[in-house]
Amino acid sequence: MVTSRLLSRDTLATEYAAIAEVLIACEGSVNTVAGGKVNQIDPDSAGLNPAWRNAVVETICGVSWQDGASSTEIEGVIDQLKGWVKALYDLAPHGGAYFNEASLFEINWQETFFGSHYSTLKGIKDKYDPLKISVVAEGVGSDDWNESLTC
Repeated sequence: MVTSRLLSRDTLATEYAAIAEVLIACEGSVNTVAGGKVNQIDPDSAGLNPAWRNAVVETICGVSWQDGASSTEIEGVIDQLKGWVKALYDLAPHGGAYFNEASLFEINWQETFFGSHYSTLKGIKDKYDPLKISVVAEGVGSDDWNESLTC
């Protein structure tokens, strides 16, 4: 299981010590995501979270457990991941995250994954899926379903 966070240049400049602390604790990685003219494109030209336009790096922390781990051990590992989700969120609450490297425990997932585009994307989903039969955990429209993805 993983969690990720997009970090802007400003966040890196002001929160570098806290970022380092989290990444050391979670043995995380940092991937450069900036380049070219990504921040010169209109952030509303695509459904992508606008946070991508200002991101310089993506941080990733992950956890796993051994086969045969007890439910108590697994819950402990998941709690550890939840702590990292919160720590990264607190560093950059509007930073966003990469949906494909996201946590099921993300705080404010609509903004984290889709930013200001969520309501527009939800409107499109409602138009083309009025019966709400296409759903993915923490995907557009999944807030219409319960945690077990049943309506």
